[in-house]
Amino acid sequence: MRYVIFLFNFINIWGCNSAQDNKAATKDSNFNETKNIVCDQNYDSLLIKYANEFNPTTIDLNSSLSSDLKSFLLSVDTNCLRKQTEYKYFIALILEKLSLYHLKCCNQQYDLYQMREGAGAIVINEFNKLSGYESQRFEMLNSGLIKDYILNDPMLSANPVIRKKINAIKKEERRIEMGVF
Repeated sequence: MRYVIFLFNFINIWGCNSAQDNKAATKDSNFNETKNIVCDQNYDSLLIKYANEFNPTTIDLNSSLSSDLKSFLLSVDTNCLRKQTEYKYFIALILEKLSLYHLKCCNQQYDLYQMREGAGAIVINEFNKLSGYESQRFEMLNSGLIKDYILNDPMLSANPVIRKKINAIKKEERRIEMGVF
């Protein structure tokens, strides 16, 4: 009987500690999905500013993000950002510019999953969610998929800034197809 009581107490204590460990791990995640944060801040003007100013300087997204943008993405709750009107524009324009950079510099697209670190991971993970690719569990997320995502979204494809970048991507794709390097 003592053995059964000891075993019951051990399982009960272990279960409680395990639940606390899970809560701590959830709180530390980048997605902040379990937090019940009231988002009373409007970040739309900042999202537009950061997206318009973004200028990739390397193949890697996180390395191309400015220190201000990195700090912003890492400090603001992602759930709050998702509620912003300009959030899709922000994600789309940043990845669209990165995709164009990939074509201009290196004549190819790159795997975004390999770039999931720091603030860049937030942008890539959010694109994965917005586009519906998260549920498909791709082995690779090609940076060129942003073009398809934009063209399938009437609001994004109607935006003049985004449309201009799409045309630039198409031009680069034609150049590469013709073998002009």
